[in-house]
Amino acid sequence: MKPVGVGGTDVNPVFDYVEEHGDTPACLIYFTDMYGRVPSTEPAYAVMWGTATKNRKAPFGETVLFKD
Repeated sequence: MKPVGVGGTDVNPVFDYVEEHGDTPACLIYFTDMYGRVPSTEPAYAVMWGTATKNRKAPFGETVLFKD
């Protein structure tokens, strides 16, 4: 599998949903190409970003690079 495109996805709605529902996850795992808008503040829970984009790193949490 090879990722295609450069998204520009707004990931904020996922984080907003968690906050609005009062959830406290042990960890939020987000698969992304790392091109898009992210929350300006780090949440109180762990975040893992799964990506195949080698030259991008998330502004917070752990970025996990998947091999091609």
